[in-house]
Amino acid sequence: MTEWLFNILLPTEWSNQIFTEGMFAFGYPLSGFSLLLILIGLAGLAYFSYRPVQHRMSRFSLVLLTTLRTSILSVLLLILLKPFLRLHDTQPQASYLAVLVDQSKSMQIADLPDQGSRIETVNQTLFNPIESTVRQDSLYLKLQEKFKVRAFGFDRAAYPIPAQQPLSAIGWETDLETAIRDVAKELQHLPLSGIVIFSDGIDQTRRQLAPQHLLKLAYQMRDRKIPIHTVGVGSEEAFPDFILQPIKPPSIIEEDQPARLSLTIKRSGQTASTVNVRLIHDGRVVSRQEVNFGTDLRVKRTKLSFVPRRAGVQRYRVEIEAEEMVPQNNSQDLLLKVVPSQRLKVLYLEGGPRQEFSFLKRTLKKDPNILLTDRYRTSNLDNQHFGGTRFSSAGTSSASTRSFFPTTRTELFDYDAIIIGNLSATAFTDQQLQQIADFVRLKGGGLLLLGGSLSLSHPYREGSYLATPIASVLPVEIELGQPLATDYLPTSPSRFKFTLSDAGRKSPLLTFADGAYDNLRQWYQLPDLIGYSKVKRAKAGAVVLATHPSDRNQFGPRILLARHEYNRGRAMIFTPHDSWRWQMMTRKDDTRYHRFWRQVVKWVATSPTKRLMVDLKKATYAPDERVELRATVLDSDYQLANRATVTAYLTRPETADDANSNLQSEAQEIRLDSDLAKPGLYTAYFNPPQQGDYKVQVRATLPVATPSSIGETNDRSKPSVEILGPEVTLFTVADAGQEFATTPLNRKVLEQLAAASGGRYYSLTDTDQSVTQMLKQIPLVESATTQLRIIYLWDLPLILAILIFLFGLEWIYRKKQGLV
Repeated sequence: MTEWLFNILLPTEWSNQIFTEGMFAFGYPLSGFSLLLILIGLAGLAYFSYRPVQHRMSRFSLVLLTTLRTSILSVLLLILLKPFLRLHDTQPQASYLAVLVDQSKSMQIADLPDQGSRIETVNQTLFNPIESTVRQDSLYLKLQEKFKVRAFGFDRAAYPIPAQQPLSAIGWETDLETAIRDVAKELQHLPLSGIVIFSDGIDQTRRQLAPQHLLKLAYQMRDRKIPIHTVGVGSEEAFPDFILQPIKPPSIIEEDQPARLSLTIKRSGQTASTVNVRLIHDGRVVSRQEVNFGTDLRVKRTKLSFVPRRAGVQRYRVEIEAEEMVPQNNSQDLLLKVVPSQRLKVLYLEGGPRQEFSFLKRTLKKDPNILLTDRYRTSNLDNQHFGGTRFSSAGTSSASTRSFFPTTRTELFDYDAIIIGNLSATAFTDQQLQQIADFVRLKGGGLLLLGGSLSLSHPYREGSYLATPIASVLPVEIELGQPLATDYLPTSPSRFKFTLSDAGRKSPLLTFADGAYDNLRQWYQLPDLIGYSKVKRAKAGAVVLATHPSDRNQFGPRILLARHEYNRGRAMIFTPHDSWRWQMMTRKDDTRYHRFWRQVVKWVATSPTKRLMVDLKKATYAPDERVELRATVLDSDYQLANRATVTAYLTRPETADDANSNLQSEAQEIRLDSDLAKPGLYTAYFNPPQQGDYKVQVRATLPVATPSSIGETNDRSKPSVEILGPEVTLFTVADAGQEFATTPLNRKVLEQLAAASGGRYYSLTDTDQSVTQMLKQIPLVESATTQLRIIYLWDLPLILAILIFLFGLEWIYRKKQGLV
């Protein structure tokens, strides 16, 4: 209504936007309260002027005439107050308008009604190009008739774009905040009417408070009087899509050993409830897994199992087998470091030459990847009489071959795992028991405690492990007791099946066959067991893999097999006494017994902590993304070391030699600094020079304490420093596809950004918020050419015409009523 009135009052050559930025005032200013009192007084005066003759007319006539006279008096008052408009006369093309177009990869999605991609739709709407020129009916040229338009494209930053060239969507990351700040800074000295953004609102920057950072920026733009107008591009509806989330593979996997990749798949829209995921290496599918989401599940975690057959740096590809609108988020390339299989050093201690010891020892010695050192006592009086391995292995002194237990902490820590059979706690000194606990806790070694009448079922507290440091390491709470009677009669009530728990059915440690049904059938066909040791219950966080089928206590079924992670290491208990029956009472070619124990021992032994550990947060980094490299250094006692010098060497895998090469001559050297708040931790930050695969080799130098006491001499030939490493890790710099992690139009963010900055939200598909309305709704702003104009309104012909019209209407009605 106001604009219509201004169009009548003022000359037509002046733009409508001028009026919206004008100020209405009076030549004789009055406060609003004073003006209201005067109007009330005029209404009263008009009423009393008709009071002497009100008996000659009806009530309607009295009201109508009073209203007409009040209007006449009000118009006369308006003329006496001399109203005027103070206007800023801003001519077209004196103001600037910034147009930003999202050119990130998410704009490649074709989810609009015309089946065109988002960037193609923006190109047609904004430029409507034909033969590399901008058509006259394009939105861009219409905006240029009113503003000086500056066009920018943006992804991680803003950059100028020519209007005559087709737009492309190749940016790997969208950063709305940086783009807006770049444009505002570029045009900060110009009269900017606003910023128009064509985007799908998918801001994939790594900020912790998104989208609050955009709202904060919007309020800053509002304070600077730079409104942001957003144009939503894309569909708000979640179309059918499976999204493979970023994968962090294990840092090292062994050749010819089972490995697993943990995957997270997100589902959006009305997709199928099942989908297949496959792992590809050298163009060959090495693993495939069916993922079942059910009816309502949106996120599913699964694992892909495979066996790498070749050592070295290997490239694998994970793919979701689905034909979708957005295939870019269905795959991911991985760079894996496959090392040759290493022989695990295992120390097996037994209380005597029993059958369980004989069968288990024979199985482990046949495994080429296990170096077994076994000891068994031949006398219950002391540990001086023992049998077993009596040769010196790598890393052990000849003195250790003459003792039942390693004589020094260093010799013990040279092993990867310890197996304790039917051996009581009195077979160890207090110091040795503490060393075993430290072996798991500090070194990260593995401990496997087997059931037996002297181990887990010892009847007396002094011989039990109940009050020893080992009790804190185990995954269960132990108790005093006796094993079940070992009666080998077929009808003995103590016979039982080794029954897998729910976790055990899914565990690779207990896998004999690929299918779940076939695997359970293989376990059921194993011979029955007889004796076992009773434990109280599992500790918090422990995983129970197998239970007794019938025997229970107040905490549930009796536990037969359980494991857990303890600090840096692993611990497991196996309570049955006679697993040898699985080998003795089956066919000669049955390998289930061997497979079970080899898998168990390798799980226990494959987590030893290295003294130099290297960690990267991700396996794939985006271009120009900063990489954080962390290294943890331990001294010879596996305590955190703060005096180390840690250096990393960055190379490309195709040019890096082996670990013993002269790294300094061909690699970028990076020095890691110690973290004062976290002892033993060293960090470095760097930016890879270009996209591709990278190898990071880290070395640490530790000072070695030299003898200083009286009577001791320093050996000058002995090095004063100890070198650890190199430890190798891999990463890739490439587009990780984060632009396709979220695909629907994020309308909410765009609306909030526009509203908070004082702008408006428009849509390419919604007619109620059509982008064509933008021409009328974006105002001009003051510039250096803006002129101040004062337009007096009291002497306009329209005001005189209104006054004559009101006088004439009143006179005609009075004459009709016989009052003239």
